[in-house]
Amino acid sequence: MSRPDFDIGGSTVAIALSVVDYLKPHLEGTEREIDKVHSVERHIGRFDSQDDIKRFMSGKDGGVRLSVLRVDDVQLAAARGTVGLVTFVAFVFCSDMYSYDRDIRCEVITCRLAQLLSRPEAGEIPGAERMPINVQMENLYSRRGDSKDATGVAIWAVIWQQEWLLSFPLDDTKLDDFLQLHLRQIQAEDGPVQDSTIKVRENHD
Repeated sequence: MSRPDFDIGGSTVAIALSVVDYLKPHLEGTEREIDKVHSVERHIGRFDSQDDIKRFMSGKDGGVRLSVLRVDDVQLAAARGTVGLVTFVAFVFCSDMYSYDRDIRCEVITCRLAQLLSRPEAGEIPGAERMPINVQMENLYSRRGDSKDATGVAIWAVIWQQEWLLSFPLDDTKLDDFLQLHLRQIQAEDGPVQDSTIKVRENHD
């Protein structure tokens, strides 16, 4: 028996995937493009632990992971449908590459991402109602007092808000197959952490 369809249109998942699609062509590059990263992907939440950084950085020279943090002022707009003010964060993380320091690479790519949000095209992403506002860039390691050498990466965050239509249709050809998921269990405070990768079966008997 095949899996039933799962419609995520009108959700923050669909919104995040739309923004990822906008950023990918500009920020993803080859191993010789110093000012780009290995991948731009949706993330499930905050990207602020060494375990997260090590897991998603493994075998890569950098990346961008984008999350929706919250949606404010959800309301029904006449003739448009349900809209809300979405708060996004994009975490940019980089390692050294061809002797170029990770902190320099990370700051350059962060600035490029912020510039992409100021382009008119950012307000024309399918489902976006207006241009991004309140765009901020933050050096997370400076703020937290950590050393970039603790994990071998530099990391910045770009935070912004944008009004989005919450009921726009989704192009299901761009969806992940959802064949694999990651489970992280914390046994107790300051206790061991169990990380598991679970393969999801497509067919069930």
